[in-house]
Amino acid sequence: YIANADGKLVFQEGILVTALRNGYWIILDELNLAPSEVLEALNRLLDDNRELYISETQETVKPHPHFRLFATQNPAGAYGGRKALSRAFRNRFVEIHMGDIPNDELTTILELRCGCAPSHSKLLVKILNQLQTRRSSTQLFQGKNGLITPRDLLRWAERQPTTKEDLAFEGYCLLAERLRDDDEKEIIRSTIEEVIKVKIDPPKLYYSSTAPGRSQLSQMTSSSSSSSSLASAGLTPSQIAPTSTLLRLLLLVGRCIEQKEPVLLVGETGCGKTTVCQLYSILYERHLHVVNCHANSETSDLLGGLRPLRGRDSKIFSMVESVRELLTLTSLWTPSSNLTPPSVLLEATNLDEEMKEGEAKATSLDGFDRNELNSIESSVIAFARSLHSHLKTLYEVESQPSSSADEKKRKRRPTDPPPPIDSTTATTIDEAMALIEKKYNLANALFEWLDGPLVTAMRSGHLILLDEMSLAEDAVLERLNSVLEPGRTLTLAEKGSSAEDDEIDEIHAHEDFRIFATMNPGGDFGKRELSPALRSRFTEIWVPQISDRQDFELVLNLVLGPSLSSTLTDLMLNYVDWFNSEICGDKNSVFGDFNLSLRDVLGWARFIVECSTSSATLSKTYQLFLHGAALMHLDGLGLGTGLNSDDAQTAKSKAYQFLSSLVPQSHLAEASVGFTSTPDPASSYVSSPTAFGVLPFTIPTGTHPIPESLGFSMTAPTTNLNLSRVIRAMQLSKPVLLEGSPGVGKTSLIQALAAASGHKLVRINLSEQTDIGDLMGSDLPVPSSDSSSEPKFSWCDGIFLKALKAGDWVLLDELNLASQTVLEGLNSTLDHRAQVFIPELSKTFDCPPTFRVFAAQNPLSQGGGRKGLPKSFLNRFTKVFVEALTPTDLHSIVSSKFPTIEPTTVTKMIDFNNQVQTDIVTDQSYGQLGSPWEFNLRDVFRWCHLATSE
Repeated sequence: YIANADGKLVFQEGILVTALRNGYWIILDELNLAPSEVLEALNRLLDDNRELYISETQETVKPHPHFRLFATQNPAGAYGGRKALSRAFRNRFVEIHMGDIPNDELTTILELRCGCAPSHSKLLVKILNQLQTRRSSTQLFQGKNGLITPRDLLRWAERQPTTKEDLAFEGYCLLAERLRDDDEKEIIRSTIEEVIKVKIDPPKLYYSSTAPGRSQLSQMTSSSSSSSSLASAGLTPSQIAPTSTLLRLLLLVGRCIEQKEPVLLVGETGCGKTTVCQLYSILYERHLHVVNCHANSETSDLLGGLRPLRGRDSKIFSMVESVRELLTLTSLWTPSSNLTPPSVLLEATNLDEEMKEGEAKATSLDGFDRNELNSIESSVIAFARSLHSHLKTLYEVESQPSSSADEKKRKRRPTDPPPPIDSTTATTIDEAMALIEKKYNLANALFEWLDGPLVTAMRSGHLILLDEMSLAEDAVLERLNSVLEPGRTLTLAEKGSSAEDDEIDEIHAHEDFRIFATMNPGGDFGKRELSPALRSRFTEIWVPQISDRQDFELVLNLVLGPSLSSTLTDLMLNYVDWFNSEICGDKNSVFGDFNLSLRDVLGWARFIVECSTSSATLSKTYQLFLHGAALMHLDGLGLGTGLNSDDAQTAKSKAYQFLSSLVPQSHLAEASVGFTSTPDPASSYVSSPTAFGVLPFTIPTGTHPIPESLGFSMTAPTTNLNLSRVIRAMQLSKPVLLEGSPGVGKTSLIQALAAASGHKLVRINLSEQTDIGDLMGSDLPVPSSDSSSEPKFSWCDGIFLKALKAGDWVLLDELNLASQTVLEGLNSTLDHRAQVFIPELSKTFDCPPTFRVFAAQNPLSQGGGRKGLPKSFLNRFTKVFVEALTPTDLHSIVSSKFPTIEPTTVTKMIDFNNQVQTDIVTDQSYGQLGSPWEFNLRDVFRWCHLATSE
């Protein structure tokens, strides 16, 4: 069922039935990706009966004599998502096995299809034969296709290199730069050099002073229009440093863009995959659609689908404008007495202004009275129809004698009857009326087809980025196969055929259309590799982590600026080298995967720049250096990974000692305030009409009313320490992740912070059942406000999107209980892009400056469905470990919340609770039946509530 021209749901025959009736040939590509029950429905068509029964219309369709059906598939098992078909089903086909293409035919194909020189095509086939005798240890593909496939050969020849040097380098870019192992890269390089008899020097081409990447970067950072585009993408010119990784990527991706090849960038988090795609969209001044893939991604998120009608106000306004144009066109023949136009057509009204505003934000009917809109719509269409009927009586009749020349020259008097309407004007009037009727039908439709970002990009020549592509299902991704082929077409079978020509909509990509995809390598929580069939359609590029000290230095000098970099760059890099070698150097240690990346160091540098002032003393600069290291990774070392707290504490102590040794002794005492030495909670606590915080860091207060009493003790020693770490983390615009044992006050800390600083906090409790629609919103039926009984659908913002639009704070509670693939759907709101794309609305919403995301979770060891989150997701947060409360903290908190209870009684209650915790949880002396148990602040609060309930 699809929406027809009037927007009503009607049954529309699909592409197979259309082919059956008209005698077309049809190819069912990737047959064994379809569900078995779908395939078995074709049995009657494949049998000797040769007929198809359509249950929706109770009709049996016999095929046209010219109809033919073909199907293709990859072998089951070896390719992701493909299954073995049943013998009963396969028996209905004539099966043909497609073997390898012989060498002489392959040479001919390269010459005729790709325009490759005969000498070059023979060299390419020789390289193919040699590489097929090797096996890839990383199993990029399988068997003899481990290092090269026939698709790679065609892509290589399509680049049409003119010299042998170009031929060798293009082959190295295509075959070697996707490999993750240096030894296998060397195999590719040596084989190409041996066959083509030339030397390949990639560093010279990537990093020389004449490298294309350098000129492109200078063009982007020097142009004022590029600077504004960078800012809208969440980047600044100071963040774009010409590192070796970026220069290499710019050249490799640039060659793919020139050849219209789809690009797949594979690499660990924070290595610049998304940034490169954004830079090219700015360089070519083309819009970039970014789609965050996740487990719930559907083909409709990419291609589009039937959506409930939105923006009815703008459609009514468009109809009113068309009727005004008709009125202007026919002013000579419109009678003034018996056909009076509605007032909305005669003058610009306030409603017009509202409608124009509604046109700009076509998803909202806020501020409109639906009954008033219905009244305007009915009066305008009734007038237009009456006017059209009146005009048709004046159409010139062919048999009617034409007026004499003298009559035509005579000046027309007001009392004269209107002249006949000639055939040309009559046609114009009929076309205008048909357009008005079409707009009226659209305004009253229930559903409409809305193109998805992929279809929009293909039609308009935009760029599209599929972020975290490997998280989506294979069946969704394989739907894009035809777009990834050289023909770059897409058959929109989901849309059905148009009523005018009964043809299925087939889209041919615009000349400027390009498609990018990014993914993390398999191995981390929830990450997987794509199937070889899908990957071979992309030009794949491996993006390694930036590890060279020179690259780090280049980035830090740009971000810190001349004054700060001269003091801090070497110190920061010395610490990074020390931590990566001394703490993480041994791969067998628990810290083997905790190496500091460029994303970590960038966060450190941005923190220093954000908090630094022009009048800052040297001691203040060193203080920011120390606090930045704590914010970067020490506050949350091992958080979210299940690392033992004792191991984390040992590493922290070593790191604190090494960092302190880097600061000159004359500045150490002042620089260590709040880092190793804790100031008095009462004196460091700041609360004013403009700022709130714990010295030396504060945040601006919001516009929400601040309550007189928080019911929360901010000055308890450990609470003050936890609060100071959270406020320190908030100096950057990154989201903040808190982890700690149950009952230590993670949620209440953020709630109290929001209340004390004048911000509205929206708390979202996540679970295994949480869906991306719960967070972002969905279309829901709403009661009709007018007399009609037709159901209406309206987009309802999800709780996360509602908070984002309002600029509120959001707390994602129990983060690691939610499905990781749902959380990955939030990626674009958590990184430098700070925006979210809603496919149902085809709109992008930017995060306001006041919008903040917090997340809280219990440690992985607590169990209960909690799962590990991948490094690529955790890296988007500033992590804070919430320290457990001491007896002194508990006494301060309970006394503050329950002032009527005697202090001595509070002490006894807390001592008793701690003793029970020690006996049952630590010593396991008794009470093991029903364990594990946790006796914490929540139990003391319940006890106090009972004690004071009367």
